[in-house]
Amino acid sequence: MTVIRRFVLLVGFAWAALTLAEGISLTGTVKGQDGQPKRFVTVQLEGPGRYVAVTDANGKFTIAPGVPGNYTVRVRQGDHVETFSRNVGTSPLELVVNW
Repeated sequence: MTVIRRFVLLVGFAWAALTLAEGISLTGTVKGQDGQPKRFVTVQLEGPGRYVAVTDANGKFTIAPGVPGNYTVRVRQGDHVETFSRNVGTSPLELVVNW
């Protein structure tokens, strides 16, 4: 194995270990069926980790650092609650609620 290949492998393993140790940003958007953002709703993720976030005025949320994996996602605003099962990773979640 060449020195360059060893270096590339070493850097790749180091990057993967650092990413797993520090977590990633879990992001998403909550919208209603009409396509309008759901502002200031609570988003709970339960799975490999437990997280809570609140959407901003544009319906967006970020959890950082977070652990990727399969989650139960609950979106709540007042008496309205919707539950989703999602594989959460580097792609943003797009959640559409029925209210």
